Amino acid sequence: MMFLMPSILFVSSFGVYLGRFQRWNSWDVLSNPLSLAYDIVGKIIHPIAHYKVWMITILFTTIYSLVYYFIKLMPRVLIKAEQHHQ
Repeated sequence: MMFLMPSILFVSSFGVYLGRFQRWNSWDVLSNPLSLAYDIVGKIIHPIAHYKVWMITILFTTIYSLVYYFIKLMPRVLIKAEQHHQ
């Protein structure tokens, strides 16, 4: 369970890369699945040749993780601050 959210954030970041930089769309999963799969597998099999893909994916993962954990921790911080002021 501990690795579920980081994994989801990583895969989502890779999806953002595919959509934003490779211009793949969600309907390509149905309309052009072999080309999409070929593109994804090529990036996974040859990570050094596609290092920019992984740098961008890691950057997005870091940003999304910071936002996620900030939102997750914010209610606790606000409750503690409210209790401290009472």
